[in-house]
Amino acid sequence: MLFFAISRRLWREPRYWAMTALAAGVAVTTVVPFLLPYLELQRDMGFGRSLDEAVRYSADWRAYLASAAWAHRWILPLIER
Repeated sequence: MLFFAISRRLWREPRYWAMTALAAGVAVTTVVPFLLPYLELQRDMGFGRSLDEAVRYSADWRAYLASAAWAHRWILPLIER
């Protein structure tokens, strides 16, 4: 938004900023109904995770090469588990 405002010299145009505010309002209005249940669930359940848990369940380099597709099965024995 700022890039276009500066590169196209729209930063002085009130209509540009009005449309930008309208787009932001539509985005917030669209996302908030889906966000509120997650925030309530986080408040109730906690969703805390320690750094050790994050490391344990994070992907390593092998996970980015592994694929369940038949065409990629040849690489699975090479990267181990």
